[in-house]
Amino acid sequence: MPDTPGGSATPEDVSHEERTAIKARALSRKFGETVALRDFDMTVVRGDIHGFLGRNGAGKTTAIRILAGLICADSGRAELFGQSVLEGNHRVRRNVGFLVESPAFFSHLNGRDNLWCHALLMGAISRSQVDASLDLFGLSAAADRKVGGYSLGMRQRLGLAQAFLGDPEIIVLDEPAIGLDPGGVIAIREIIKQYSSEKGTTFLISSHTLGEMERLCSRISIIDEGSLVAEGSLRELGATGRITVRVDNSPKAMVLIEERFERSEPRLRSGGRIQLTIDEADVPELVRGLVGEGLDVREVSTGPAVLEDLFLDLVGSGGVS
Repeated sequence: MPDTPGGSATPEDVSHEERTAIKARALSRKFGETVALRDFDMTVVRGDIHGFLGRNGAGKTTAIRILAGLICADSGRAELFGQSVLEGNHRVRRNVGFLVESPAFFSHLNGRDNLWCHALLMGAISRSQVDASLDLFGLSAAADRKVGGYSLGMRQRLGLAQAFLGDPEIIVLDEPAIGLDPGGVIAIREIIKQYSSEKGTTFLISSHTLGEMERLCSRISIIDEGSLVAEGSLRELGATGRITVRVDNSPKAMVLIEERFERSEPRLRSGGRIQLTIDEADVPELVRGLVGEGLDVREVSTGPAVLEDLFLDLVGSGGVS
């Protein structure tokens, strides 16, 4: 882009915008007197596997339904590839696959015909791509059976096949593991990783299975009461690479750690555990210091923190959806 005067976008600005697949800014939505979203912001970078977490009723599904064009926001802006989805822009959504809540299908049609109906709405999708998507999710043998006879897990896999149909650049999945057995969950995880690494597909995934999110996601957004409370990589948010220590008097230990280890950022986690950032070589000094102050050190471990701890720190208990 030529360098022109008068406030033209800089190369850095253009580069940042080109890297953004999904952007929500100041989204708000009410249902009657209930506030579902309140000035909600989120940025999903192209090629990332981005987790979207929150308690029941936090506003995740509302945000996803706005991105899918199923409902409109009362105010704010949502963009896919830099183009608004709040102004009836259906063309941009043709390159985005969605699985929102429980997938709905025509029960009297078989699996293949259901996907073909969706393909006709999308345009530029061939029958061979429909068959490939069915095969990807293990539905080739059931493709000619009526969907009304499908189990919950089979309907979920058909919903995933629909979301992946045509290899869209962005795939948004709302609770993708519902109804799947452990083998199915593992298979979906590997498919997502494959599409991300080999095709550069961008994923936005909402799930209550925090262990799966920790395994999959490069970045996460956490929503609470309709507003964003945290966004970034697990490392940026303090959920990786920490020392965990459990003692008999956590408040006293917190004070001692803060005094003796600058920039250790101790955090009190569930079960009275304390997590902090220090070199593993300094762990013996940490233990000696705590014991020397009369504290009973019951556990010391190294390694990544679990996403559950970060989530509970930010929004408390009450479940995730």
